[in-house]
Amino acid sequence: MNTMKRSMVSTCTGLSLAAALTITSAMSAGATQLTDEDPAHSSSATTQVSEDEALVDVSPSDADTQAVPVIAIIIAVIAMGGSAHAMGTEAARKAYYAGLRNAEYQSIKWTVRATVVTALGPALGGTFMVGFENQFYAMS
Repeated sequence: MNTMKRSMVSTCTGLSLAAALTITSAMSAGATQLTDEDPAHSSSATTQVSEDEALVDVSPSDADTQAVPVIAIIIAVIAMGGSAHAMGTEAARKAYYAGLRNAEYQSIKWTVRATVVTALGPALGGTFMVGFENQFYAMS
């Protein structure tokens, strides 16, 4: 059982790293490439286009490429949340088996929460603590 949870934590961490790499590659792939065929962005174009018109011009291909990073960001957030929850669950098991009991945890609960939220940030820290406390209280 313990080996299964370790592999789940490793998988979640690997997924969040893969998602971060996907976001980076999707954003770089979604960058607009300048070609001579596009007169609004071409330096050799015969018609002059003002900077304001060039900034407002959004072709359908640009809108389609912007959907890819949004999907990648959503997947990354879900993977990071699952990873933080799994890490909190595993940390609770290790704390319980190391000898931490409910009465002792109640005296240090707010210090632990503040430390985790400071280290991981409000979103991931809160998710970590939900996983930690759910597992810890279930074991107590």
